[in-house]
Amino acid sequence: MRIELGQAALMTFLYTLGCAPADSGKDDRLTVGDHSNSSDEGGADEGDAEPEDEDGSSDTDAPRDPEDERELEEGDSASLVSALLPTSLSCEEVGAARVTLRNTGTTTWSREDGYKLGMVDDEDPFYSADTRVWMPEDVDVSPGFTWTFTFEMTAPSTAGTYTSDWQMVHESVAWFGDQAATEVNVVCDDPGDGGGSGWTEDACARNGSEICDDEVFGVEPGRRYGLSCVGPEGGIGFVSSNTGPVMSDGMERCQGWEERGEDAWDSLEYIHSFVCNSERIVEVDLSDWSGGHLWFGSHDHPGGGGHMTNICLVSRPE
Repeated sequence: MRIELGQAALMTFLYTLGCAPADSGKDDRLTVGDHSNSSDEGGADEGDAEPEDEDGSSDTDAPRDPEDERELEEGDSASLVSALLPTSLSCEEVGAARVTLRNTGTTTWSREDGYKLGMVDDEDPFYSADTRVWMPEDVDVSPGFTWTFTFEMTAPSTAGTYTSDWQMVHESVAWFGDQAATEVNVVCDDPGDGGGSGWTEDACARNGSEICDDEVFGVEPGRRYGLSCVGPEGGIGFVSSNTGPVMSDGMERCQGWEERGEDAWDSLEYIHSFVCNSERIVEVDLSDWSGGHLWFGSHDHPGGGGHMTNICLVSRPE
């Protein structure tokens, strides 16, 4: 008697007999291009195999088009598939960014071999955590396949139009491939315009030449809080959860750090801080401290220079 089995039935039959093929011995490294949901037609199940590392990188799992094989360039090469970069942000606002690149070279990208998404010219006004967005340690991106880098962009504290541009880099070897770039319009609330209306000035603090000044305040439930930068000179405005040590006059103030010959900016426990270099109001979320007390104030820029900075605490009903 002849028995005909389809592939799935045949595998079940072999497992029943204990004759299933041996394990391939592959390690746990995820190779983009070897997923079971890849197909010759280029289809992929969205959301499948999307590992994330501390930088938020994720695998799009987009399979290679066989037609791309003839387009692969010898060595390192990358083409831009898509880029989702913010075009408008408020000052110090955090926006999400996604850059998808296809490996159009003959090398395989991996973190171990030094492949990363880098800031063009090693600087970017929206990304200060590192000059690179790293790949996860357990991912290889094979020639012809894509990878999506996800990261956060934080707007500068000064209004203006800025350029953010990114490119693949093979560390200590070369930059390569297409660039992802955008112009971002950054807008700040200003006390003189509608963005600053409705705020009540509660108290002010002014640092002198290379010293620190702060004031304690109670955080009332049901109110929103902000810091108003008045007469900007480039110093630091801040809200902190601590103040300086007892001074010679018996008062606890952040000037106490200076009196000891120490730097306040190294000792304060900041909830929020920013450079006061334009007149504006920066709103600070203090809801977690509702019913308690905090300190707000200003001090000279860590680089020195004797900046005279006026910072006022403002609030309004929620």
